[in-house]
Amino acid sequence: MSERICYEFYKKTDPPYRSHIFRYYCARGFVEQGWKVLDLGCGCGKGAEVLGEIAGAVLGVDYDLGPIEHANKEHSAASVKFCCCRAEDFTYPSPAEMTVMIEALEHFDEPEEILKKVKKNTLHRIFITIPLGETTKTNPHHKSDWTVQKLVNLMKDDDWYVIDSAIQGNRYFISCWQRREDGTAGGD
Repeated sequence: MSERICYEFYKKTDPPYRSHIFRYYCARGFVEQGWKVLDLGCGCGKGAEVLGEIAGAVLGVDYDLGPIEHANKEHSAASVKFCCCRAEDFTYPSPAEMTVMIEALEHFDEPEEILKKVKKNTLHRIFITIPLGETTKTNPHHKSDWTVQKLVNLMKDDDWYVIDSAIQGNRYFISCWQRREDGTAGGD
């Protein structure tokens, strides 16, 4: 399991646990009651479970079978399901009301294409966190480095605008994006 945060192997007081779960609780704050949420890059599934406390349905998607098996065993519920699939190959059964991507973009060969697909298939909000700086030098799982401006340049357009953002510990950019009300979603 690469660099996954598998909550069952941490104490709740451990900094990696607190830091990562904090970002999922931030995302949960933007979920509307009953929404259908996609957690793209869900890892071991605890975050999808947190989102499911508010959402009507959560689908956690990750390419790695080990974490998905763990997620199905430890974190699935009537409203929280998991699927093993690469984001590049994932086909939306229908648009999500919200898509959550917590430390996912840096793992893709073509993050721009992933974002285009997510924007096209999300009705209301996209919640994204990225690690800041040159993380490819220190993390062999990261395929691209990120800055706030790089993400803003890829997300901001006629259909999407940022509704809230923060920097966590000078290490992570947390942002929530809203689709303009006259936009539509659907396709691929």
